[in-house]
Amino acid sequence: MYETNFEEKDAAKDINKWVSKNTNNKIKEIVKNTDKSDIMLLINTLYFNKKWQEPYEKSEITSGRFSNNDGTTSKAEFMHSSESAYVNDSMAEGFIKSYEGGKISFVCMLPKKDVSIEKYLSSLTGNSFLKFMKSRENIDVVASMPQIKYEYSISLNDPLNKIGLIDAFDSGKAEFTKMSDNKLCISEVLQKTYINIGQNGTEAAAATAVTMKETAPAIQKEHKTITLDRPFVFAIVDNDTNIPLFMGSVVHI
Repeated sequence: MYETNFEEKDAAKDINKWVSKNTNNKIKEIVKNTDKSDIMLLINTLYFNKKWQEPYEKSEITSGRFSNNDGTTSKAEFMHSSESAYVNDSMAEGFIKSYEGGKISFVCMLPKKDVSIEKYLSSLTGNSFLKFMKSRENIDVVASMPQIKYEYSISLNDPLNKIGLIDAFDSGKAEFTKMSDNKLCISEVLQKTYINIGQNGTEAAAATAVTMKETAPAIQKEHKTITLDRPFVFAIVDNDTNIPLFMGSVVHI
């Protein structure tokens, strides 16, 4: 726990310095400034840096085109490999690629030709993802995926409201008396994410800030070819539980 005066100009600087340190300098800013009505800021960071179990050779990387969701195409560097884990359901197919140590894996979900990325994302739930992971078969996959490096930030207020977290944002209904004698409510939840999927492995970081304000009181039989040259979904998954540590979609390069 760190105490500071939110009215001071250096408060945001100190917060961002802590976030940068805990994400290996990948996320350098989570808040632009603080407000005198802020009474508490809850910061959570997550940093992931793992090499592939079988890194790509330079000869396995070629230039190609990625079809963006807006109808344009972009040049991309594609990494090619042979994988041995194929996953599939009625809406998407993909492959699983292991990181060193064998405890964490990368999994991609490429929507079927007649399924848009929007339709697939709207259908994706925790149960459907676990079912997708359980569809794993030992089938050879000729796999190609683009190198990716991006950073984005998003307010989680609306998504949290949609899943039922409403009272915490309402100054008249929020209940945080075990944390403080002051009347508190959440004003905003921000998340900033960085991810880099490349030749040697994956580096990812995430930081989430919650601002609280004081208120008035099988056997190989065939092979598959999967080329991620159009919008797809990916996840970095714990192999023991099949629970995603990171999850995202690539719609534009």
